[in-house]
Amino acid sequence: MIKIGHPQIETKEGKTYLKAFINNDAENVNEWLWFATDEAYGKYFCQETSDAFVLPMILRAVKTHQDVYVESAMSERLFHNLNESVFYAMCKTNEKKTGEKYKNIVKIHCDNLISKRYENNNSVGTGCSLGVDSFAVIKRYFFNNESLPSYKITHLTLFNAGAFGSKEKEGARKSFFNEIERSKKFADKLGLPFVWVDSNIRSFFPEFSFDWSHTYLNMSVVLSMQKLWRKYLYASGYSVDHLEFDIDDCAKYEPYLIPMLSTENTELISANMNMRRSDKVDFISDDKMVQENLYVCLKEQIRNNPNSKYVYKGNYLNCGQCKKCHRTMLQLDILGKEDLYRNIFDYVKWPKEKEEYIAEVVVGKDKDLMYHDLYESMLEHGYPLPLFKLKLLYYKIHISWKIRSVWRRMKKALHF
Repeated sequence: MIKIGHPQIETKEGKTYLKAFINNDAENVNEWLWFATDEAYGKYFCQETSDAFVLPMILRAVKTHQDVYVESAMSERLFHNLNESVFYAMCKTNEKKTGEKYKNIVKIHCDNLISKRYENNNSVGTGCSLGVDSFAVIKRYFFNNESLPSYKITHLTLFNAGAFGSKEKEGARKSFFNEIERSKKFADKLGLPFVWVDSNIRSFFPEFSFDWSHTYLNMSVVLSMQKLWRKYLYASGYSVDHLEFDIDDCAKYEPYLIPMLSTENTELISANMNMRRSDKVDFISDDKMVQENLYVCLKEQIRNNPNSKYVYKGNYLNCGQCKKCHRTMLQLDILGKEDLYRNIFDYVKWPKEKEEYIAEVVVGKDKDLMYHDLYESMLEHGYPLPLFKLKLLYYKIHISWKIRSVWRRMKKALHF
C-alpha cells in the first residue's frame, strides 16, 4: 500500500511549502513530497485535498501493483476518473508491455471526497519554457485568442518537475532558478504575472525517463495550486492522430489522460493537439519574439547528468548540437527560415552534422514520431535529399542501431 499523509503548509526563508508524507510499503520509501513557491503565490496552495500528491503516485502504484490510500481528502471527480478509467487503462497497458499480470486492478482509497468550488480561481496558466510547444500555446491562446476569451492566458509558469535533469539534483535546481530569470523577463515583456514552483517530485522516479512521467509530474504541480487555476493549458507533445497507449511515453496518450486528471476546480487541457511539431515551428517561426527567445536546448539537462561526456562551452542560447537543437534546426531549414535564427543557435558544427542527422531521420522515421514528422515535412516542402550520401549514412546508422539492439537483448538475457 502507498499511503499519502495529510497535506501541510509551512513558510520559511521567503518560500511557502506544501508537503505530505509518503509511505510506500513495497519499495520501503518513507519521504516527504513537497512543492515550494514564493510567499506571494503560496496562498494559492491547496491544502484541502491531496490531489497534487495522488497524481505522481499513480505511476508508482501501477509499477509496483499497490493500491493507494489517502488519509485526508481528494476531489470527487479525480477519484472517480482514476478508479473508473485511468488505473484500468494503465494496468492493462503495463500488462501488454511487461507481461506482468495484475491480480487486481490498482485502486485508490479515500473516505473523504469533496467537490467544493473555490470562488476566485479564475486564472488561465501555461508553461513558459520558451520552447516550440510553449511558444505555440502562447501565440494561440494569448495573441490569437479573440474568439475564446475564457481560455486567454493570464499567467505564465515554470516548474521544476524533472525537465532540468534528475541525476544531479542540486545542479538541476540551479539550472531551474537560472531559467526562472529568463522566463520571468519574457513574461514581463508580455505584461503577464509569472509563477514558479520548485519540487522534489522527480526524486520519487529515479529509474524512469522524463518521457515516462512528465505529464503526471507537471499536472501534479498544477493541482497543488487549485485555488489559482480555473484552466491550465499543457502543450501537447504530439498531434491527436498519434494517440497511443504507450506507458513509456505519456505524451502519446495525453489527449485521453489530461482531461481525466482534472478536478472540479481546475480544468486541465492538452493544447494544440491539432498541430504536429512541424506545424508548430511553421506557426511561430516568423514572430520576432520567437526569433529572439526560442530555447529548445538540452544543454542544462545534459550538464546535470554525471554520466554525460558532453559539455557545451559556447555562448549561444541553443548549443546546436543536442537532439532537440538538431530537430529544430532541420525544421527551420526545411521552411527556409534558418537565417532568422543564427543569433540564437550555434551553427558552427551543423553543416557537417546535418547530412548524418537527415539520414538518421530517414532510418528512424517508422520508429520515432518526431523523425516521422520531419520526414513528412521534408517531402511536403520538396526538401532536397542528398541520396548517394544518405544511402551510405543510412547503412552506417542502420547497422549501428542493429548492433545496439542485439547488445541490449544480450545484456538482458545474461542479466548484466
